[in-house]
Amino acid sequence: MKRVNRKGLPGTGGRVLACLIPALATGVIGAPHLRAQAWEATSVTREVSVQYLETTFAQKYDELMNLYAPDVAFIDPTGDIFGPDSRAAAGVHGSADLVELQKSWGILASDFRVDTHIFVGEYGVFEGTLKVTLAGEDDESASFDLPFVTVIGVSNGRVAARTDYGDYRSMVATDVSAATALTDSVARVYLTAYAEQRHADMAAMSSPDVTFQDPTARVFRAELGRPVHGLEAVQANFEQAFQPIDAFDVAVERAIVVNHHAIFVGRVTYSIPGEVFGSSTDTIQFDHPAIIVVTVENGKVTAHRDYVDYSYFPEQLSEQR
Repeated sequence: MKRVNRKGLPGTGGRVLACLIPALATGVIGAPHLRAQAWEATSVTREVSVQYLETTFAQKYDELMNLYAPDVAFIDPTGDIFGPDSRAAAGVHGSADLVELQKSWGILASDFRVDTHIFVGEYGVFEGTLKVTLAGEDDESASFDLPFVTVIGVSNGRVAARTDYGDYRSMVATDVSAATALTDSVARVYLTAYAEQRHADMAAMSSPDVTFQDPTARVFRAELGRPVHGLEAVQANFEQAFQPIDAFDVAVERAIVVNHHAIFVGRVTYSIPGEVFGSSTDTIQFDHPAIIVVTVENGKVTAHRDYVDYSYFPEQLSEQR
């Protein structure tokens, strides 16, 4: 049953687990020893990512060098609002270059008020409001309240990757209202097509080089979190993913839509036949916080990213099987 959430977006039933379902179908996740290994990194991720946020938003740059992996990667796709030369949008690699970039932002003070957090496997995901004060000319400063999401990837106890999404429109004079309106329209129609499993419509709305990735699915198997490239491969992935799902829904609680990017924050629910897990239960139901990012360029979906809190998965499965 499709339902309309409080933001007016039809529930996007049928899919966030496009990378996960192949593992379910083969029963890989059903093995207790594999589950134990899969969740092992989550507590470390929680500790490191929280420490990192406290350090980075306090502008403790020397301490950041000790938290970053030497080859840390950073990108902020929404940084494209600052123009084609935005280093954040292009991406930065290496701890020294990233700290240099952070210093160049001229942050005098910042405070990140987190409303949603996800800790699963190697990833910590935080959504909320970033209050930031920037240095200006003639000793003046300017403060901004920015809807903000940051995704922290942790490896070997260090921050190995960071991806940001923010609504920076209040910081620039550039008018991106037309692009924002187009993105909002296309992204919501695209999610509705997911809900109704209209794969042909999804393909028609996507660019030939569209990419899909659910990095948080690495908690089940590393290959499940890898990006899928190209329209044919992405659609084949979705076709396979929908097969075992009896019901799926996304309740969008709030959204950040700016320029070419739509970030939807809410929860995903879905059910899968119990027999997939060797259970006599007819269906097993799951409920996870999630953040879904859809990128739209020239009226076409060019990228789709899911960040899902699968940390609830083992307990919910154990209680129902």
